[in-house]
Amino acid sequence: MDETVIDIREQFALSRADTIRIASVLGFKHPKDPTSDTKLVMTTDLVITYKNAGKVTYKAVSIKPNAHLEKPRTKEKLKIEEVYWLERNIKFQILTEHDIPLHLKRSLQWLRQYSDFSNFVEPRNGYFSKLAQNLIVRIRHKGSDESGLADTCKALDAQFADEPGAHLMIARHLLSTRLLQTNLNREQIWDTPISEIKVNKKLDTFRQFR
Repeated sequence: MDETVIDIREQFALSRADTIRIASVLGFKHPKDPTSDTKLVMTTDLVITYKNAGKVTYKAVSIKPNAHLEKPRTKEKLKIEEVYWLERNIKFQILTEHDIPLHLKRSLQWLRQYSDFSNFVEPRNGYFSKLAQNLIVRIRHKGSDESGLADTCKALDAQFADEPGAHLMIARHLLSTRLLQTNLNREQIWDTPISEIKVNKKLDTFRQFR
């Protein structure tokens, strides 16, 4: 959901020669295959590329359950990763379930189902774009309306004689693709007042819904 993120690589392979050297310097055993005794290629869970004001930066992220962080062997392997990225002047972060706000996680899970419309079949050509246009027009002319998102979408369904839930479905898609923006760290995102939702004019993909 961060607009400065332009790429996310998962299970990024680290140079085995470098991790072997780092493990040796730290006095740690390098991860190896228990059957063949071959030293394994270590990976970092996420390598994220950011572009902000024309500047490209990177961050390496290891994702672990919080309970595993006290295990001595886990600490050693994380230290190897950390030194690997520090040598490259790239920030290394350990992320656990406690670092993601509960309400934000629930909001993202609620939006995820409709983030990709490629497998959805329109009942008629231009149907999804028309739903989006109805909602965007309503948001642009919201004034001080404090109606919640779900109630607004329900009213639009009735106004345009669409199937119940049609406009809320498109709202979830627009929010998940950042065409609509609001604070996602809410207890019940579907109750977000439409006065607190804005249309993102910066994204090129917005043209499909004009």
